Amino acid sequence: GRRAESRTYDAVIVGLRKHERGVKVQFDGANETAWVSRKAVRVMPEATSLPPGLCIGGEIEALDESSGDRDTWHHATLEEAHQGVESGEAGLRLWIRFTGSQLGQWVGTEAVRLMPSTAALPEQATKARDESSTTVALSS
Repeated sequence: GRRAESRTYDAVIVGLRKHERGVKVQFDGANETAWVSRKAVRVMPEATSLPPGLCIGGEIEALDESSGDRDTWHHATLEEAHQGVESGEAGLRLWIRFTGSQLGQWVGTEAVRLMPSTAALPEQATKARDESSTTVALSS
């Protein structure tokens, strides 16, 4: 028999089973979820390059993609950047924390912009990323 070709997908871990080896992931784009083997999951590498003006710890504006109001920009801090399956800016996955609510989420570069009055300046991110949400790449 011929071995099936392996494909890699961008996803976020959204659940774990305590006594089994399964991991629940939410796939980027379609936002579909599935339980997969832990062996099929690997952490995305840290991004080595960010778009001009963006930096870890920098203040930005971001769209809250999980809210009902997806057109309002909110003050946020860029805390992490990882490179997904796709190379370049299209594959970047950014962990942001909203200043007002202190909630964090993974977004793509289309959901962030520089602050209108100032450029993003490096600052030390003071809040740790939610451990319940880790960006991963999956191999099938």
